[in-house]
Amino acid sequence: MRGVALVTVVGAMWLIRLVDIVLPGSGSAIGHGIVPRTWAGIAGIPTAPWIHSSVQHLAVNTIPLLILGGLVLLGSVFEFVLVVLTSTFIAAWGRGCSVPATRNTSVRAV
Repeated sequence: MRGVALVTVVGAMWLIRLVDIVLPGSGSAIGHGIVPRTWAGIAGIPTAPWIHSSVQHLAVNTIPLLILGGLVLLGSVFEFVLVVLTSTFIAAWGRGCSVPATRNTSVRAV
């Protein structure tokens, strides 16, 4: 059960990146990030940490996620889900707050 939780999260990230590669443009998830300082942009908070700009970016993020996620899973699946949800919200919120107000485009993974 613990391994399934970690593989599901990592697999979902890779699946989203694969869809971005196969369906560029309007089908891409990259355009669905945070729109800073707008109420409509709040919808992008849960999706922003799942969006990666390249396969290399995702690969570099996968390694620490596997290691740190595995360590969190030594506790329980509930703790892992709580950490994933909390870090998703905090990372997306912090990213949205750090973008200048003059930008009117979606925040994209760098």
